[in-house]
Amino acid sequence: MPLPRRGRAATRSADAPVFEDRLEAGHRLGACLTGLDGEVMVLGIDRGGVQVAMGVANHLGAALDVVFVEKLAVPGRDGIDMGALAHPNVALLDQTTISRLGIDHHAVTAELMRGRRRLDDRDRRVRGDRPAVSLAGRTVVLTDAASITGTTMSVALSA
Repeated sequence: MPLPRRGRAATRSADAPVFEDRLEAGHRLGACLTGLDGEVMVLGIDRGGVQVAMGVANHLGAALDVVFVEKLAVPGRDGIDMGALAHPNVALLDQTTISRLGIDHHAVTAELMRGRRRLDDRDRRVRGDRPAVSLAGRTVVLTDAASITGTTMSVALSA
């Protein structure tokens, strides 16, 4: 079940909240992850996943960082994505969607360039000149607020 947006409680029924907010969801997830081996790093996919990651990291007493991901929109088709990008330079394209919708190479390239600019801008605003934290030798927990197709999570795992 997707986690709520903007602090509203998701519900199983009209009067049974699942989580108060994403932070609580992260705390509850963290409680399920106690006992992880090694030095734990919790990564949140930027935007909603960071709030979940904060709850997990707080519960586990673990380090926290962000993964920047950008969905690649199909031109002129609101709500349909043809892939995703992760910072610094990982792309995952849905070739089936691109082919079925007849999206030409130039449109895909233009969306990739726009996506990379948006990712670079967000990375600069959040990190400044600091590099991303090294994950070598660490146990990594990756969180997102929701996953419908898995594309965002897949590209983040590849980054």
